[in-house]
Amino acid sequence: MQASKDMTPQERALESGKDFQNQPRKICPQMKDAVHGSSCTQSMAYSAGAWAVSYLINKSGENVLLEKFHPNVEKLGWDGAFLSAFSMTPAAFYSDFEKFLDLLIAEQVKILPTY
Repeated sequence: MQASKDMTPQERALESGKDFQNQPRKICPQMKDAVHGSSCTQSMAYSAGAWAVSYLINKSGENVLLEKFHPNVEKLGWDGAFLSAFSMTPAAFYSDFEKFLDLLIAEQVKILPTY
């Protein structure tokens, strides 16, 4: 494999994704189990967090977090802002994202932008 600085985002994701697909899903098989204070929270937070954001941006647009989600959290609450920004409830997101996590890493990296 080439040096990390010479790798594309997709190549870096493929390389790091090998561990992601094995470890966190064994500890925390379902996203709904990753609640504050649970044993699977730490495992999923870092491993899945970046993928979750990438997944949402891929579905809803690059500026959605700063332009639609964050400005509405105080006014609408987390669930309301989520629904407004991403056109799905958090529960629907978890269900869709679970399916995405079950894809092979080679399929997952297709959502990443190319530069």
